[in-house]
Amino acid sequence: MLVLEWVPPREPWDDLLHFIFDGGVLSQEQVAEVHISDGELSEFAMCTEQEAAERLRGDLWARLSRVLDALKDVQSIYREHQAHPRDASE
Repeated sequence: MLVLEWVPPREPWDDLLHFIFDGGVLSQEQVAEVHISDGELSEFAMCTEQEAAERLRGDLWARLSRVLDALKDVQSIYREHQAHPRDASE
């Protein structure tokens, strides 16, 4: 496990815990086998850190940054969710 993050209640959901694990690195063949299996998602993409920073909402990018820090430091991190300043303007 890399990151455990508590997220406070936000309508219409109760509070929640995000457990984020290191699933390893996928080969090109494994990536080609990834398929969306239901209607909740319409697409997915593999992104560089810079592309993710540009695409993700501020709080999600902050979470991903913590995940990347945990990978670099080889340690698990616990955090309580904090709103990201970038989200206030969206």
